[in-house]
Amino acid sequence: MELGIIHTLSSQYIPDTIRGYLQQYPQTEFKIQTDKTENIIKGLKEHKYDIGFCGKIIAPELVFIPVLYQEFVAVVPPDHELANKQEISLEELVNYDLVGYLDDLVIAQTVKEIFAEHKLEPRYISKQENELLIGGMINQGFGVGIAANTSFLKEFDLKVISLKLKKDYRVIYLVYNKVDYISVAAENFINYIAINKINL
Repeated sequence: MELGIIHTLSSQYIPDTIRGYLQQYPQTEFKIQTDKTENIIKGLKEHKYDIGFCGKIIAPELVFIPVLYQEFVAVVPPDHELANKQEISLEELVNYDLVGYLDDLVIAQTVKEIFAEHKLEPRYISKQENELLIGGMINQGFGVGIAANTSFLKEFDLKVISLKLKKDYRVIYLVYNKVDYISVAAENFINYIAINKINL
């Protein structure tokens, strides 16, 4: 089974999901490639992948099933003046130089919309592809991060702070092409995730 997944899911969600699935269907073989949402959607349209795990870009031939919700957080070094806070507002956050996501990522558009809803203009000093790179920049003293709270952030000694938001999560979807023939293995995998409501 060919999977296209965003980098965020490579360290925990997909390995844990596949491990559980293989206990029921041990003969299944997986081939996994990591990429950004836009390329995964393109791969699904071009029949490169059986299933994708990524953000949402509307396409009539694709089915999107929400499977994972990730909170947006602020990320700071442990000695930062914000580090003793449990929660901060976006109004507080925009007073600092920020490290966030590359503009062409779906998640970057979500963050942009959140700031726009609050009529705020963030000041970015660096934009990165994923939480591992954002965490690395913050770990080296580059500003304050805004990111989805993923296992990548645990790679560093950083303080993760909740944000006061109405919409405070990123949604990741299981995606497949409804026009394509869906193999028995792919159908079983989709059903397994739906039944078990995996949300790590």
